[in-house]
Amino acid sequence: MFDRHFAVWPEQVPRELELPATNLYHNITVSALRYPEHPAIHYYGTDISYRELQDQTERLAGYLQQAGVQAGDRVLLSTCRTARSTSSATLQFCAPTP
Repeated sequence: MFDRHFAVWPEQVPRELELPATNLYHNITVSALRYPEHPAIHYYGTDISYRELQDQTERLAGYLQQAGVQAGDRVLLSTCRTARSTSSATLQFCAPTP
């Protein structure tokens, strides 16, 4: 049932994805160090720099930690589709692992 789509799958497209060596949070942190003022997100005329994205993500992580959320807890993210909501999506890569 889960592989019916392979009947029409393009031959040149891999059927599996390789996981990257680093996660999104790490990549944002490195980019914020290298290019702090470069736009990380450009969405309908709104720019957010890598520095701002990292700052927003860490602020949200800190807020959730103060509220008692711990590594391994599940958190529902309900956001509108805006450039600012990206820090919420990035948060899942920010929490330390146990």
